[in-house]
Amino acid sequence: MIATFAKLAPSLALGDPAINARGAKSCAFTASGTKHVINIGSKEEPLSTPFGASSYGEEQTDRKTVDFRLSGAYLEYFRGLDEWCIQYVADNSERLFSKKYSLEQCRDNYKPCIRQQRSLIHN
Repeated sequence: MIATFAKLAPSLALGDPAINARGAKSCAFTASGTKHVINIGSKEEPLSTPFGASSYGEEQTDRKTVDFRLSGAYLEYFRGLDEWCIQYVADNSERLFSKKYSLEQCRDNYKPCIRQQRSLIHN
């Protein structure tokens, strides 16, 4: 079972930004100073994907997007992660972006982990 986000959140942090060869910025995501790895799905709660891995449009690339069906503790974990990210980035925007952003600005520009499509919601 996945840990509740509230228990894990105090140990989470984003490292300083690094710029890759393509110019994209990224930050290490850590828990208690070590790389944070999230394992989702188990024998008891299998993970499913409605479409499989795909790339954007007709683009030929090794980078793929995967949509998962989440419920219960997994859904709550990622909702908690989304809220944590928005608050953390607002609190640390000067270090991360060299500019101060308000909570509202961070919320407006954040792309959440969870995206629900009405046609895929099952009760």
